[in-house]
Amino acid sequence: IMGVPVAAGGVRTSPLLLARWGDLEKAGITSIGSPDEFMGIAKQLNNPGGTRWALGANNFINWLAMVYGAPNGWRESGGKFTKDYETPEFKEAVAFHRQLWDAGLFHPDSATLSGSPAGAQYYAGRWVFSPHASWSLVAYQTAWERANAADPNFKPRAVLPFNKEGTGRAAQYVGLGSTGTISLKKA
Repeated sequence: IMGVPVAAGGVRTSPLLLARWGDLEKAGITSIGSPDEFMGIAKQLNNPGGTRWALGANNFINWLAMVYGAPNGWRESGGKFTKDYETPEFKEAVAFHRQLWDAGLFHPDSATLSGSPAGAQYYAGRWVFSPHASWSLVAYQTAWERANAADPNFKPRAVLPFNKEGTGRAAQYVGLGSTGTISLKKA
């Protein structure tokens, strides 16, 4: 049996935050450049009484980890390895995530929603920002097609990670270089 890697890594396996950009444009928003701006925009677009929240689904901490400068898995310093969630940057990302949750900006089922059920809620307009595990063809292309089919004014767009200081872009995680392995029997 021979194993062949499926070369589909790189930025494509980086966390992705999709936005219903048509909703942002309608509110006069043209860009998002800092956590404070994001919080303000999320509050502006949140309308739980009207059954629409700013955020939904459960992969948002991965995107926020990039914003706050947490390492992509591990950090090495002087021969010592530190896991991402042990770093101060990751803890800052978790604290901001908690602020968003405490502000009532997440759909109440967000902690358990993922995959197709989360996608159906997003396409139906139940929330504005939808985190995805990666830029994979499935996540991005499927979201694009389903979003535009549901609403021609949806305008799905990726929100690129800004840095926590609001002075530019955050480093975007790069994936493994492959997303799987195909095994072939010699025959």
